[in-house]
Amino acid sequence: MKHSGLLVDVSNKQIIEPWKQEKIPMSTLNIVHNDVNIYDKLLQKYPEITSADFTKTQTKHGVLHFIPTKGPPVQAKARRLSPEKLAIAKQEFKKIEDMGIIRRSKSLYACCLHMVPKPDGGMRPTGDYQNLNAITIPIVIPCHTYKISLLTLPIRKSSQKWI
Repeated sequence: MKHSGLLVDVSNKQIIEPWKQEKIPMSTLNIVHNDVNIYDKLLQKYPEITSADFTKTQTKHGVLHFIPTKGPPVQAKARRLSPEKLAIAKQEFKKIEDMGIIRRSKSLYACCLHMVPKPDGGMRPTGDYQNLNAITIPIVIPCHTYKISLLTLPIRKSSQKWI
């Protein structure tokens, strides 16, 4: 833009050519971005990390995720949903079950189902996990703070230089 002598008018969304007294609306411009950064290259090299493919049941690791709890399993009292909300909930659960995100279970744990309105007017099923959270044993993972990290750094005298 500087090389071409063009001016950018952001408030009016236009580019001005001062020598011609011509104004070009930005909506008619074709912008070409030639810079390819390292993240674009990585995403092109591994496209599977950006796709939502939940159908794979075989994992590449042996990690088993679980939530440690204390006491007996928590359960929620069954409550009736309106026929409209029940149909939406069944449809949503069927969709995420088909995707492989959830599976049917015979677990003794259960939580309340709430149907929450979406901004677009639809409904979203959500769970009330307060009772489960109350019996969940917190997992404390040590996290180094900046103070501890500073204590592990070598002490530099004023006459020394950093390498």
